Amino acid sequence: MNLKIKYSQSQIDQSLREYKSTHWKSQNEASAEYTEEKMELGNRLLIAAVSGSEQAELYFKEFDSKFKPDGAYAEWYQQMAHMLEFSKEQKNKSR
Repeated sequence: MNLKIKYSQSQIDQSLREYKSTHWKSQNEASAEYTEEKMELGNRLLIAAVSGSEQAELYFKEFDSKFKPDGAYAEWYQQMAHMLEFSKEQKNKSR
């Protein structure tokens, strides 16, 4: 993960607004298109969190219980969660 890649404040705000306006369905009750869109939102929340947004980090952590990814999507979410923890460890080391 390239920790030098950061979102601008407007990109962070856009991701937060999208999260707040989402009508949540679990993956099992959603279309493939909806599922892909929500996983992309999860990616954006991850990048926003790595960019320093505490609210995005909170939303990213809530994402799992709201969307309930299953199978490969659950693995994808877990990989993103590991990336977030890695980025936090790297920030702590650089302090």
